[in-house]
Amino acid sequence: MPPRALSTDISLFTLWEEAIYYKGRLLREPLSRPLAEAVDPFLARTKDAVLEQLDRWAAESTAQADVDGENYALDATVEEFGEDKIDVLRSDHPGWKAQDARNSSEFHLYFKTGRPYDVIKMALEAELKAISSYPDVAAKEQDPTLAGYAPRFAAHLAGGRAALERRSKEAAKTAEHRARGIEVLIADFNAFRLEHYEQLLAIARENKRPRGFAEQFARKGAVSTGLDAAEARGRATTILGVLGARGLAISGEQRAAIRASRDADQLDAWTAKVATVATAAEMLAES
Repeated sequence: MPPRALSTDISLFTLWEEAIYYKGRLLREPLSRPLAEAVDPFLARTKDAVLEQLDRWAAESTAQADVDGENYALDATVEEFGEDKIDVLRSDHPGWKAQDARNSSEFHLYFKTGRPYDVIKMALEAELKAISSYPDVAAKEQDPTLAGYAPRFAAHLAGGRAALERRSKEAAKTAEHRARGIEVLIADFNAFRLEHYEQLLAIARENKRPRGFAEQFARKGAVSTGLDAAEARGRATTILGVLGARGLAISGEQRAAIRASRDADQLDAWTAKVATVATAAEMLAES
């Protein structure tokens, strides 16, 4: 039987192990030894692909750091503005308590629930939508301190949107590397071994080798589609990032389940659903 095809879901590290094993087995047999050198280009391509994959993960992590940094800075400004708005309202209305200010229509121009924390707790994409009117509304404030927040909010909107766009572009580049680089490499290696198999059959016939000679070189048994820890972690981070960017709540248990998975099919299914589901629970539910 020809060697079983490697799934395109396997990691680069699994591909590396398969190629090393295959070359090692070819080198052990004098008749197959001349074929072993042909494996080297695949080993070189796999090394290059690993380095590119590491660069891709680094770029995604850097982009996520920018998103988180913009989110943190915006949260601080929103909290500070909420406190200043309460102080101004209480100054304009002697006798008001903080809760009176929070219940006022003026405060609700910014915080519909009366709680700045309901805005602060949002992920960046949702928070940017929530504050999209803040620059214009704050610019009309009579108090100069409050009016001074208008350009700050405008800067947060620009910086936050740019950070989200960078993250989206880096995630797309990683997906493209997987589809056009890694999966093509795996398919090429499968075709290469199949071509070798035909050559090994011919060698066996010409040299009257025993049955099964050509089948001995590829590693036996199914190759797990489970991802290595680094790749699984990268995919999980992307999924969690999209959930967070959409402002969907993620429990500690759900976050742990996503980070714990190393099943390629499962992570692919979550990736396909993460942009459209209404809740994290819906994404995690069995199809």
